[in-house]
Amino acid sequence: MSHENASSLEEKAALAKLLEHERAERVAKEKQLEQERGEAEKLRTRAEQAEQLLRQKEKEVASLKKQTGRQGSGETKQQKEQREQALEIVRREQQAREEAEKRAELVELLRQKAERKVHMLYAWIASFTISLILIVIFELCINLIQEPWFIQHQGKPGLQIATDILFLFTTTGFFHPHLRNLLWGAGAVALLSTVLQLL
Repeated sequence: MSHENASSLEEKAALAKLLEHERAERVAKEKQLEQERGEAEKLRTRAEQAEQLLRQKEKEVASLKKQTGRQGSGETKQQKEQREQALEIVRREQQAREEAEKRAELVELLRQKAERKVHMLYAWIASFTISLILIVIFELCINLIQEPWFIQHQGKPGLQIATDILFLFTTTGFFHPHLRNLLWGAGAVALLSTVLQLL
């Protein structure tokens, strides 16, 4: 019993180290997400500036068109060049704005993907941690209660393993809705094998 208590203390220490490591990874990923958010904000600001500049250039082009409409065929070569340059600037600014918007969308998609990965990682860590805690409590209860029927049962190791697997799959299923049917099905198989061993 003291040997099992020592092993459970070692498992707790290992779990504590694992949780500390995962916390450090979470902090690093949160910093990365903050940097990506800052980049996305900069790209949005650039896109807004480009859009404002584009509006200004469109106004200039509109005023140039009005001037050329008034002057008609009397438009000089210099005015034509100015108008063409203004149109070229407008086109460039529009392209820059579209590229900035595309970059901002890409950064946002990458940020959402990273957040999903972090949430999945937390869910796996939490489910395994709670499963291990339940398994340790179950094993300690078995050793403390010392039920004669269970101690003398021929399938004692199989019962313990089946119950541990039941705890693992059931707890993991709570944290992963997309895998819940599969995990709980495996837990039901473990429960069925436990019942069959009791018969």
